[in-house]
Amino acid sequence: MAAQLQAVREQMAGLQEETMALREAAALKEREGGRTSRAAAKAKRAEPEAPKAEVAEGGAPPENGAPIYHEVKPGETLFRLSRQYRVDVAKIRSWNNLPDNTISVGQQLIVGYE
Repeated sequence: MAAQLQAVREQMAGLQEETMALREAAALKEREGGRTSRAAAKAKRAEPEAPKAEVAEGGAPPENGAPIYHEVKPGETLFRLSRQYRVDVAKIRSWNNLPDNTISVGQQLIVGYE
């Protein structure tokens, strides 16, 4: 029970961090007329390069290839995974039959197709 509580706390902290980053980015964009900030560019460079699923003509990965799996780690959210793998949250939910945005640590999710 304590491990689950800690995982939820870490997820909440991650969500709060993402919310603050999005708010700051929106405020900066509004103030600077659409120019990206140095901090945002630096954060973008610091993100590890994720495997990119091939994209078909319709803009979505072909679903007839081998699935790309990701094991959920503490603090990760569907939103963060969607940005990491460059896929819509709705697609990840669809591929994994998720009724909402709730995911669990250790869960294996399909995040794309090769």
